[in-house]
Amino acid sequence: MGEVYRAEDLKLGIVVALKFLPASLQHDATALAGFHAEVRNARQVSHPNVCRVYDIGEVNGQHFLSMEYIDGEDLASLLRRIGRLSPDKALETAHQICAGLAAAHDCGLLHRDLKPANIMLDGRGRVRITDFGLALSSADATGRSETAGTLTLSLTYKRLRNLRRYLNCIRALTMREGAHRTSAKQSLRRIYVP
Repeated sequence: MGEVYRAEDLKLGIVVALKFLPASLQHDATALAGFHAEVRNARQVSHPNVCRVYDIGEVNGQHFLSMEYIDGEDLASLLRRIGRLSPDKALETAHQICAGLAAAHDCGLLHRDLKPANIMLDGRGRVRITDFGLALSSADATGRSETAGTLTLSLTYKRLRNLRRYLNCIRALTMREGAHRTSAKQSLRRIYVP
């Protein structure tokens, strides 16, 4: 949600990315609350595979957040451009994604919007997870009604089931037995690489 621009922080003298809330949502209280939640949630996680978010601000009535600038492209664009990742690159990318997710989970956050468009890769192939706007913290979850909690758990269960399959593929890929490794690579291609 929103457009992202490369900018220079004049006070700190560093390059940052500025993500602006779309003009159509500038006065939408729900969208603005989600924008603030994104900053609050992302700032809880400090890990090399999670995009750092610095601050939130407003200029001329336009709300924006400043975050780490990543000189690269998102995984969705990369896959459209090259087709598919090699099995070794897919495994390396998956390990980094899992490391970033583990750091978020250690902070009590469930991302809930993990998709290739929210995974950035820099020029050296380092992965960063972005866009914590839909993340749910354990503190937020305790205040929800039972019906909302059931819906959240249902959606979470489906994503966790897919994550479990994914982690099993990674586990099998790291095993020494050739047959398991080949089978896992085929599963990884079938499930996670378009």
